[in-house]
Amino acid sequence: MDQKSEDQAIEAILGEDSRYPVEAYELVVDALRVTAKKRRGTARGVRAARLNAAGLLDAVREFALEEYGPMAFTLLESWNLRGCRDLGEVVFNLAWRKVVALEPGDRREDFATGFDFDEAFRRPFEPSRPLRLPARSRRRFRLFRKS
Repeated sequence: MDQKSEDQAIEAILGEDSRYPVEAYELVVDALRVTAKKRRGTARGVRAARLNAAGLLDAVREFALEEYGPMAFTLLESWNLRGCRDLGEVVFNLAWRKVVALEPGDRREDFATGFDFDEAFRRPFEPSRPLRLPARSRRRFRLFRKS
């Protein structure tokens, strides 16, 4: 599908289902596009195999982490993407408008058992151990902290 047709399809989806903004749809389409390109590159031009729900969720997670880094969780939440079930809704809306293709056996429920958003998008950026200020810095802070 060309870019203009894709944009028109997403615009039509937004007119019928306002739960997710255009950025949510663009995230999924971009993640699939990047994943397909990577697969074609590793398969020497062979068309990329289709992704099941788990594969698609992994593609979106990987793309969001690479593209948005520590802001991924905040951005996805601002786009009303709070769990894998929401990503499934976006995928099925895109499939209904033929932006992405699904197989007859694909179901919305397949997206319910994905990963935890907090674990996937926050945990990679948390420090591995508690941060501690050097003793010298703590003393200075106490000196200025008079009530």
